[in-house]
Amino acid sequence: MFRGKSETPQSLVEQELRLRSGESPLEQNSFFKSQQDTIKSGLEASFCKEF
Repeated sequence: MFRGKSETPQSLVEQELRLRSGESPLEQNSFFKSQQDTIKSGLEASFCKEF
């Protein structure tokens, strides 16, 4: 009946364990990291253009 509800805590526990062991899923995802760096450099470039 509450299948999704019972699955959610398990994934949350796994996330918690990963964070505690210093193993962040976002950090492992190189695509996300490169995307973040691109956005960051893009913001810095537009910021420098304004001033």
